[in-house]
Formats: sequence, C-alpha cells, structure tokens
Amino acid sequence: MKILKIIFFNIIILSLLIILSEIGWRVALTIKNYNIPVLSYFGKTWYRADPNLRSSNKLGKFDDKLIQSLKSNLEIIDVDIPRFEKNARISSNSLGFRNNFNNMKFENNKLRILAVGDSFTFGDQVSDQSTWPSCLERELKIKTDNGGFGGYSAGQSVRKGIIESGKRKYSHIIWSIFFHDFERDFSKNLIISNQNDKLEFNNNIVDKENKASTQENLLYGYLKEYSFLVYHFDYKIIPRIKNIFKDKRGKENENLEKEETFYGIEYPSLERNIEFLLKEFNGINIEKKIILYQYGEDFKKSKYLIMNEKVKTIINKYLKNYDILVIDTSNEFYKLDDKKLRLLWFDHHTAYGNEIVCKYIISKMKANKFD
Repeated sequence: MKILKIIFFNIIILSLLIILSEIGWRVALTIKNYNIPVLSYFGKTWYRADPNLRSSNKLGKFDDKLIQSLKSNLEIIDVDIPRFEKNARISSNSLGFRNNFNNMKFENNKLRILAVGDSFTFGDQVSDQSTWPSCLERELKIKTDNGGFGGYSAGQSVRKGIIESGKRKYSHIIWSIFFHDFERDFSKNLIISNQNDKLEFNNNIVDKENKASTQENLLYGYLKEYSFLVYHFDYKIIPRIKNIFKDKRGKENENLEKEETFYGIEYPSLERNIEFLLKEFNGINIEKKIILYQYGEDFKKSKYLIMNEKVKTIINKYLKNYDILVIDTSNEFYKLDDKKLRLLWFDHHTAYGNEIVCKYIISKMKANKFD
C-alpha cells in the first residue's frame, strides 16, 4: 500500500510538472512573439492528429490533371484547420472556386478575372472575404474567380488556367507565383519529357491516398495537437538531432546543393521548365495576362533573395517575347516599416497582407492600363 501511495504521489507531481512546463512554454513563446499579434499560443497547436482536418484532405478532391482541386459547394464555418484564423469561413461555389463572399452585381459582364496559384492565392488562414481575389472583386467591381489551391505547383497553376479558360470567357488572368512552386513540379513529377525530349504536362496522374499520417502513432499525434512542448520537439528539435549525425561529407554536399541549385534542382533544368510554363501561360486564350510575385515573411533573407533573383532573371529572359505584365509585391513590402511587415504574414498573408497585395495589384493594373 505504501508503494502504491508513493507511485500515485510521484504521478501527481510529474503531471503537475508537465502541466506547468506546458504553460510556461506557451507563456515564453507568447512573450518572445509579443510583436506578432496574429500569433496565439493558447489553444491547439498547428497540427491535427486527424488527417481529415488537414486542409488538403478536408478541402480537396482528386483531379486527374491537377492531383487535387477544390471541392464544389463547400461550406466550413468556424474552421478547425491548423493556423487558420479563429472563426474563419471557407466556402466554394458550384464551379469549384473559392467564394469571395461579396454578394455583388456586376455591370460589365464582358470583364472577368481568373486568379490561379497556390495557397497564397486561395487564401490559406483567412476567411472567404479576406483573400486578395475577393478584395480585387470588391475594389474593381469585376467578377473574379479564385482558382487557387494550397500546395499547387507553378505547373498546376498554369494548367488550372488552361482548363478554366476553356470553359468560359475571361478578360484577365493573374498567375500568382510563390517561388518554391517551381520545385513542386519536380518533386511531384508534374512536368515530364516526351519521346521527342520536349516538355509536357504529366497526364498519368494516379489517385494516391496519403496514408503516412494515418500510420503515425495516434497518441503521439494527439500529444502534438494539444502540447506545444511535444509539437516543437517534433518540429524543431528532432530535425536538429538528425542533422548532428550527418557526416562531414553530407554537410559539404548539402552546402554545395544550397549554393548551386534551386531547392536541389539544377538551374538548367529549372530554366527549361520555366520556359515551357511561360509559353503555355502565354498561349492561354485570355487577352490580359499578369504574373504576380508573392513572398513569405523571410523574403529579405539572403538565401531566398539569391534564389528568387535567379528565378526572376530566368523569367525576364523569356518574357521579352510576350506581352505579360509582371507585378512584384516585394516593391511594395520594402516601403513598409518593420511594425507593418509583422502584420502581413502568419505563414501566409493575413487579411491585412492580402489587402496590401490587392491594392498594389490594382495600382499596377491601372498604371499599365490593364484594368
């Protein structure tokens, strides 16, 4: 009986220590990031043990040309998806575009904008009315279809534009590029070489359910969902431990890869892909074409500056042949002070960040008579 009391007492003490450590860690993170008001460390972490609550599974359906596309007639209120703003609303219309939630009537039916891109276009982490396509629609009073989807590659975005432009008439298309999107075409094998060594879109996409998440230990998954201590240990500490055990040669190769490649892709291969996609984008039957450069909060870091500038140089090389307007949002971001910059992102753009992007697009469209 005495032993059981000791065990019980130790369990109580250990449980209290864990709870206090968790509270202390959340308080420390809150203090560390006090100047980023969009962050909150009280509530669930940014992981969901249930794979059905992760955005790609909850929002998407299999598409034999795009891997995934947004489900039609979707409506999710009070979203419980990691890192979405509290009480966010995600919905889509019958065409499979995210709703703009503007409830507007449009006087000029000859004008219609198609926006394509990844999660920055879709508006990850914000409500329907807080995306930049929704803002464009309100400000320009032009019907705007948000064809973005989280995780899309550059190729998927262009192909989405090709598919949708064949279904209805558009006056404008905006291809939103987050530079990492080009790597996804390689990692997902979305652009391939044919027998004549010419690039083409991969038409042999197979529906592969991601079962890796369901194979994870369920208890560990829930610990990651409710404990920031466990979440950060898994997300930050474990990768660092793994890096420590890399041999010297591996580190040298890794550094060489970072300097001479774009996310592990050799620049000649990347340039070939970009040339192909620009040609495909220019061939879309929409008169006014715009490329929008988008950035994360680390856009000033030298590593990303170097890689992004190399990609821009490649794009500019081939843009000479096309009548495409390029809008570079970094030009606007550099004008903002650090306080305002901190309000722009929470991984993706906040509602405020999307408003900044939207108004900059409009100013450039009007200046170049693209409105």
